[in-house]
Amino acid sequence: MNSGNYYGRLSDCHLHTHFSSDSDNPPENVIKQAIALGLKSICFTDHNDFDYPLEDGKVVFDLDLKAT
Repeated sequence: MNSGNYYGRLSDCHLHTHFSSDSDNPPENVIKQAIALGLKSICFTDHNDFDYPLEDGKVVFDLDLKAT
C-alpha cells in the first residue's frame, strides 16, 4: 500500500464561508487552505442567508430582484 499523500485524491464537498452565518472564513482563505492541503476539489455549501448582516450592519448580499 502506498503511504504517500492522499490529499491529492480527496475532495471536500461541504465547506462554509463568511457568506453563511456559521462561519467567518473568507472564500479566499478556504481556497488557499485547500491548495495547501493538495485537495483535488472543493465545494462551497453556504447557507441561503441573504439577509445575514456583517458586523458593520451591512447586508452580505444586495440583490436587485423585482417581484413580478
